[in-house]
Amino acid sequence: MAKKPKKFESVYARFPPPKFKVGDWVRYEISPNYPGVVQLIRYDGPLGRNGTHRFRFRRIDEFGQVYESGLSETDVVLADPPNPLPVPVIQLDLDY
Repeated sequence: MAKKPKKFESVYARFPPPKFKVGDWVRYEISPNYPGVVQLIRYDGPLGRNGTHRFRFRRIDEFGQVYESGLSETDVVLADPPNPLPVPVIQLDLDY
């Protein structure tokens, strides 16, 4: 008789599901006087300490500059989207 193959168990199955999903707006503290509201753009998985879920976020400042970075779900709380939504500055290609 042929052996049955072992059922593959994902490493991610050991951790609870993430609190947030891609597209959510969250609030985190950029500095003590400036709480930032950012949008989650990518889920990286439970890569943090003790399986903490990590996300990538995109922030657009008041001048239209775009910043992208990563953070842990323990550092943020759910927030409402800003009104009006931030608009990035158009990057112009300079051909010389």
